[in-house]
Amino acid sequence: MCFEFPRSEQRCSHIGASAALLIAVFCFTSDVTAQAGALDDYRQAVELGLQEYDAHNYLEARAQFLRAHTFAPSARTERALGNTAFALRNYPESIRWLEAALNNPVKPLDDKLRAESATLLRSARAYVDSVRLRVNPNTAAVAVDGRSIPAAANSGPLLLGVGEHLLELNAPGKQPLRRTIVVRGGDTRELEANLIAAPSRGPRHASWFQNPWFWTAVGVAVCGAVAGGALAAGSRDSEARSLPVQGGSTGVVLMAAP
Repeated sequence: MCFEFPRSEQRCSHIGASAALLIAVFCFTSDVTAQAGALDDYRQAVELGLQEYDAHNYLEARAQFLRAHTFAPSARTERALGNTAFALRNYPESIRWLEAALNNPVKPLDDKLRAESATLLRSARAYVDSVRLRVNPNTAAVAVDGRSIPAAANSGPLLLGVGEHLLELNAPGKQPLRRTIVVRGGDTRELEANLIAAPSRGPRHASWFQNPWFWTAVGVAVCGAVAGGALAAGSRDSEARSLPVQGGSTGVVLMAAP
């Protein structure tokens, strides 16, 4: 079975039979600097990864190649990961792995594998945009599609695959910024973003009707008014009930019955 990639105008590459890859790509020889147990695990991971790749189970293949890479990282494992990422249409990841494979001196790629990897790398670059961010302040937190990007994003370009991506910027004391980036592939550009100051949140002067002391005073005043009215009414009633009755000229004052 062929080590085959998805077909399109720029997405067709045949890397040979899987059985040949076991020898040409990974080179299971005694020069692998690992203990016997780790070497067995490495060999098993590679074999399982190739089986999954041939079955077009690319996520499973990627998991096995990553496992092999942890046991014995080399240009060969990086190339396998780059090929698998391309098959998954994760072009930014494919570019990172393939570039690493072409520059790794550990079990370096021979001329044939280098040529194949370089061709695949050119194809992957056609499906990404290289975006350089210029953010002010440069300490702002950057996230793309919900994933945090290191602060180095201000100095190094981001590789974004074709499609839409959500860029989010946040910094203390600044208004957050959200922006959609549309990537068509094969482009290089710069994006500049200046975060503006967030609205001031100084001491708030509540209006007089929002002041709790105002309502306390109103309550006291109302209670006082009610009490005063009651006292006044009581006083008038008392005056009415205690109105003196003139009883002739004897000078005796008779109080009205309550």
